[in-house]
Amino acid sequence: MSGERIHQEITYQRTLNQSLGHVDFADLVFNGRIDRVIEFSELMVKYPPYDPEFRIQWVANGVISSDLTAETLTLMKRAGCQRLIFGIESGSASVLKLMKKHYDPEVAKRVIRLAYETGIKVTVNFMFGFPGETEDDFLKTLDFIKESGKYIERAYPSRTYCALEEYSELYEYPEKFGIKTPFDHHLYWEDKEGENKYPVRLERCSRFEEFCHSMGVKTDRGVKTAVDLDNWYN
Repeated sequence: MSGERIHQEITYQRTLNQSLGHVDFADLVFNGRIDRVIEFSELMVKYPPYDPEFRIQWVANGVISSDLTAETLTLMKRAGCQRLIFGIESGSASVLKLMKKHYDPEVAKRVIRLAYETGIKVTVNFMFGFPGETEDDFLKTLDFIKESGKYIERAYPSRTYCALEEYSELYEYPEKFGIKTPFDHHLYWEDKEGENKYPVRLERCSRFEEFCHSMGVKTDRGVKTAVDLDNWYN
C-alpha cells in the first residue's frame, strides 16, 4: 500500500471507533519502501486521524537499513511510532551473511541508538546456533548486547533457538548448510561435525539471557516457556 492508503485506512477505522488509540502493523518489513514510510508519517503528522489532540500510537516490524536516519526516525516518532521490532538474530557479520540478512552489525547498532534517542522503543530478536555459527560468533552477539543494551527496551531470545521450519531453505537443503542428514526433528538436528546440536543451542540461549540480565536488558519470550523448562523437558 502507499503511505496515503495506509493513512486513509487508519483514519477510516478511527471514525468507526473513536476509542482506537493503537495500531499494530503485521507486515514484517514495514520499512521495505522508505518513501512510503515517510509519506505515511508526514500524513499522520499533518492530518492526525479524526482528532489532533488524540494521537494514535503504532508499532511495526522493521529491517535494519541505513535509510532509518535520525531525521526519518524523528518523523516516525512524531507520527505516532511507539516501538520498532528488529530481527537482529546475530551480532556476527559472518552469520548474518549465512542468513542472507544484508546489513552490517555496526549499522544495526547505529539505528538502535538513533531510535532510542528519538524516543522510539526498540525490541530486538535473536536466535542461537544457526548452521555455521561458532562460539566466537556467539560471543559477538554478546558484544552486541554489551554495546547496544542501554538503547534496547527488551530482547526476545528465540525459544526454539534455531528450528528447521518446513518449507524454509534450511529444511529443504540441509546439506547445503552442513546439517547432518537424515534429521527426524526440526529442533534436535545437528551439524555434521556434531558441534552444533540442541544442548549447545540451549546453553547459548541460557548464557544470552544471563548476560542480558547482567547488563540490565529485559528479556521476554513469545511463547510460554523457559530455558530451565526446555532443559528438563528435552
